[in-house]
This record gives sequence, structure tokens and C-alpha cells, in this order.
Amino acid sequence: MIIILFVLICFVFACKKTEENKMPHADYIFKGYVKSDKTSDPIKNIRITIENFGDRVFTTTDNGAYNFEYYNVDITTDWQFKFEDTDSIENGLFENKDTIITFNPGFLHDYDGNWYAGRIESDIIITMKPVK
Repeated sequence: MIIILFVLICFVFACKKTEENKMPHADYIFKGYVKSDKTSDPIKNIRITIENFGDRVFTTTDNGAYNFEYYNVDITTDWQFKFEDTDSIENGLFENKDTIITFNPGFLHDYDGNWYAGRIESDIIITMKPVK
């Protein structure tokens, strides 16, 4: 347990950039819904993994919503997402989906003129296909 706590603390502090590091950094806020592409109904319990950012894992809520925020991290334009239906047939079975979400750094806002490049907030609806 102590080792896990130590690793988590190291990960948090290693990912955080400060003005002393002199690296451009930004805030990224991802939110949206995962829906069936056939019925447009929300899909709950979809596991979302951001593969190029420490394999962070989230799960959609009962209404298919997701929301995650990354603060004070290096400028990143391509975010690799993986969407997986992990609850079997509880609410239907859906095909897994890999998606790359690309941000144009020109969309960053609230630039401070120094190392903070700003923030991007996204509202992204992901559709998944039911398994036939």
C-alpha cells in the first residue's frame, strides 16, 4: 500500500509543470457523452482510457457523461482515447472504439504571456456501434 501511495505521489508531482521548469503548459478539460450510434441513447459504464497520458482510466456515468481535467501539463495536440464496453450485455454490447482527438494550439485561450499557454475545453460526443 505504501508503494502504491509513493508511486501516485511521484506521478502527480512528475506531471506537474511549474514556472521554474520553463516549459509551455496548458489546461485541458474534456467533457461530453458516449451514445449509441443506432439509437442515440447514452451508454453507461464505458471505460475511457487516455493512452498517451499515463493510461488514465475513467468510466461514463449513468447518463453516458464523462468529464476529466488535466491542469498545468505540457502542450499536447493529439490525445489517444480508447472507449471500451466492459459491462458485457448489461446495457447492450458495443464495439470498442479508438479515437484520436486533435487540438489546434490556436484554440487555447487565457494565455498569460509567459509559460502558461492557456486552456482548451471540449464538448465531444462519441458514438459507439452495437455489436451485431
